[in-house]
Amino acid sequence: MPGSKKEIQTIFGYPTATVIHSRVPMFQATRKVRTVTKWGCKTTWGSVEVTGRLGQVHRDLHDLIMTVGKGYRRGELGDLHIVIDPAEIQRLMGMKSDPRFLDRLLEDMRQARVVLEYQDGRASLGGIVSVVDKKYQEIPGPGGFMEKRMLWLVTISRTWVQVYDLFMRVRYEPALPIIIQMKSGYSQAMARFFLTHCGKMSVGFENCLKILGIDREGKKVKQEIKRDLSQLEKIGITIEGAMVRYVQQPGLVNFDNPRKEKKERTRAAG
Repeated sequence: MPGSKKEIQTIFGYPTATVIHSRVPMFQATRKVRTVTKWGCKTTWGSVEVTGRLGQVHRDLHDLIMTVGKGYRRGELGDLHIVIDPAEIQRLMGMKSDPRFLDRLLEDMRQARVVLEYQDGRASLGGIVSVVDKKYQEIPGPGGFMEKRMLWLVTISRTWVQVYDLFMRVRYEPALPIIIQMKSGYSQAMARFFLTHCGKMSVGFENCLKILGIDREGKKVKQEIKRDLSQLEKIGITIEGAMVRYVQQPGLVNFDNPRKEKKERTRAAG
């Protein structure tokens, strides 16, 4: 809980995600998840594997929690405590006020199984969310008056937070409203994938579907994505025949390298 002795580091803002969250389809490219999937990847330091019933609506919630929280605090054991206003989150997601729906999404994220295995034999197992506490708190309201609101304290598991300590981190809060407005999970997954890349790139459309874990005829996917073409263009993505092209747009995304930061801290301490 905030204020306890175990919480040692206050953080102002947090990266939206890491490159691995979007380049490996841990969150399925759909807004209506019907199945549990398992995805993973191997790296120079070890491997990460995620099993869960997770889709792009879960990813919308995840990204908003990580970027628009009222307060962030890193615990001594490595977990991350985030205070959120559920009413604000639902408004940003374009949802009607229904805390039960947020509860269901958070429960799916709690039940997800995240496994990190390191080359030296160490391993960490956890969910994405570990605990959700709810209570009324006073926060500034209209006209400078204080008002009581139901706020939630969402604890992100140490295992999930470790992913942020290992992979290149991505901040794309300015692009979030554009992504959330998209009607298709295919479009959302595509946008998040390309936002993890710098500069310009081109990928074959069919190859892009494989990367995103989309097992559906390309023609049908294109038909569904049509509704989001204008939103994709704002991200810098265009579909030209058999190719998907991306041009990084100014002001939408930036990156943090945790390994570089660690080296700089070590150098400063020495």
